[in-house]
Amino acid sequence: MDETRPTSEIPSPKNLNVHHWTSEEKIFKRKEKILRKIEPLSIPLRSALLYRLSRSFLGSFLKELNPNDIQDFLNNDNKWQILNWELRRYSKQDVKIINTRNCFIDDCYGLVEKAVTNGVEINLKFLESKIRNLRLDCIFVKKIDDCLKKFEHLKFLSLCGNYIRDIPGKFLPRNLEFLELFDNFIDNLSTFVKKAPKSLRHLGIGRNRLNDDSQLHLLGESRNFSQLISMDLSDNEFCNLELTLKSLGSVESLKSLCLEGNPCAVVSNYKTDVLECMPSLLYLDATEILDNDRISSENTQTHPHVVFHCFRILGLPEPPRDKKSVQTIHIEVNFPLLRMDSEGPNNDSAEEINFEEKEISTNEKNSQESLLTNKKKTSTIKNKTKSRESKSKSTQSKTKAKKSYYTIENEDINEAKHTKWYKSQRKPWSKKIEFDPIQINDDYIPLSSIRDTFRSIVPVRIIYLKFAPDSSKSKKSPNSKKTNTNYSKINEVGILSPQEEEPEEEILKKITLATFYCDLKTVNWSDKTLDFYWADHPRMGDRALRIDNGSLLDLDYNLDSTKKARKVTQGPETEPEKAALPHVLTCQIGFGWNR
Repeated sequence: MDETRPTSEIPSPKNLNVHHWTSEEKIFKRKEKILRKIEPLSIPLRSALLYRLSRSFLGSFLKELNPNDIQDFLNNDNKWQILNWELRRYSKQDVKIINTRNCFIDDCYGLVEKAVTNGVEINLKFLESKIRNLRLDCIFVKKIDDCLKKFEHLKFLSLCGNYIRDIPGKFLPRNLEFLELFDNFIDNLSTFVKKAPKSLRHLGIGRNRLNDDSQLHLLGESRNFSQLISMDLSDNEFCNLELTLKSLGSVESLKSLCLEGNPCAVVSNYKTDVLECMPSLLYLDATEILDNDRISSENTQTHPHVVFHCFRILGLPEPPRDKKSVQTIHIEVNFPLLRMDSEGPNNDSAEEINFEEKEISTNEKNSQESLLTNKKKTSTIKNKTKSRESKSKSTQSKTKAKKSYYTIENEDINEAKHTKWYKSQRKPWSKKIEFDPIQINDDYIPLSSIRDTFRSIVPVRIIYLKFAPDSSKSKKSPNSKKTNTNYSKINEVGILSPQEEEPEEEILKKITLATFYCDLKTVNWSDKTLDFYWADHPRMGDRALRIDNGSLLDLDYNLDSTKKARKVTQGPETEPEKAALPHVLTCQIGFGWNR
């Protein structure tokens, strides 16, 4: 993942309560708009194949693209000499472009060289007997025709990133073993199953429009898939896990299955149900299944609940001491999709698209006015930037002290009450502040909304509160028990939902110490959480760093800053070295669900 990111992709503070897709998800969402624009066009596979051939080394040799040229040894040899002379003149950047144009088949250069040397006529019939791997990705294919049926030696076919809605099995090569159709618009498998090649070993239909009504059961009923060992159905719209597994259970040869990214894959007993129905699987969601994974879990809950973990806050300076008030730190996180679904139907996707279109239209209308105002402001901005640069240089040279977080202007408390963020328990300041998980217990949230939440940008903020102590609790009865309710407001499950009304209290000061964003993705069944690391450092900015390997929960820190950590070398078992506390504000969090 790139460390740099355009500021336009990061939600502004005013839009923190609005749902935002991740940059990867926006790419897939834009394809729906493109499909509407090219709806009148008919782009068959043959046209796409000829277009890709025309931009490759074969473009000047292929008879179908050059019908007026004579196909003989002298003519082809002259073209070959000219081609090599031009290749020697290209720069390194041009060579990269040429390689990308010729990578849709294996060794395109060598294929042309052998044909010219042997004096073979270069046409589609020649390619039908030579091509074994073909990649026609992202080339606007909408319709599958019979142009590839005669490619008898074709083993690998990739049609990713196109606009295919239906793929008839009768048009596919008979010896095809690997078929990849990721990121298309296929919504039904009935025509594909009929007369599909029996040699197929991998079928990839991830990121399509398949759902519970897409005739998936025909795969198991058909005899054409006896050699199928790998299937990718990820990022579709399968909601009924039991029905999906029942449809695939009869495919006995299947060893690898990917259902990650479907609404049915977020249920609590996902892994257990899949392995009980399909015990012959060796890989689930591109993860190897070990012997320990086959032990059934005792989770009685069926509906998933999103869980937010704040493992620890480190490097936060101590707030100014005030004996007359109580000072606490807590975490707030916002899941707009979950909040909106609990109040009503989920129309967030449509609302966001309309919001983006309105924003674009208003920007176009006001473009002329903005240009005029920007010209007037350029002179003042230059003066301000010069003064800021001089101030920043002076401040950096004067002191190396820690950043003061508690001198920020107090926020409007009444305005914050209208926002429905999920809040953690309140904790007093310490060098290492740890929180209990926040679990959203709402069985009415659709599975698709939970899935889409892990395709979104989620804002997280660290809040400092200063409030007057409760006078009613100062006089304790003799039968009262000690509790931790001074710093936490927790319900029976240990979480605080955004709909709960907070007890009336006199908040003297509220400061948002930090706000950062997390680009979520689907959590694999073998991982408990999807972890993020954020630090208040200029190089990191407002986006948290996603930890793809390992867990932040297992980290341990040395709280004694005066003593250096030492390795224990004596004995067979050595204690791991504790990490030193960071010098800047650091927050380590994780997202997951109960399973």
